[in-house]
Formats: sequence, C-alpha cells, structure tokens
Amino acid sequence: MAGPDPQTFRFGPLRKALEAHPNVTDEAGAIEAEGGRPRMVMGSKLNLKITTAEDLIMLRILMRMEPAVED
Repeated sequence: MAGPDPQTFRFGPLRKALEAHPNVTDEAGAIEAEGGRPRMVMGSKLNLKITTAEDLIMLRILMRMEPAVED
C-alpha cells in the first residue's frame, strides 16, 4: 500500500522495526512487519518532503513566491 510522505513514527518502535527488518522498502513496511498498523492522517500538500538537493532548490523557489489569494 502506498502512502503519502512524509511518514512519521515514534523513534523507539521505528528503530526496533528497521533493525529487525533491514530489507523492507520503507518505514511503514518495517512497522507493519513488526505487527504494527500504520494509519493515515490528514495532511497538506504544503508539508513537503525534502529528500534531494533538487527538492531543496524547489522549496527555496516556492518560499520566494507570493502566497495565493483565496476568495
């Protein structure tokens, strides 16, 4: 199941899950492998995931833009 980023988990259980399941592809998969049940919460497209240098460049560009005016 695909979920939006960023994902957040409590550090202790996440660390334990990642150490126990080093071949999982993401954090939610590790939590699920430990029997946890990640849940979806409402988010915002403005909560950007910064992973690469290009992501950081895009964030800097967006920060310089004027905010949209809503009616």
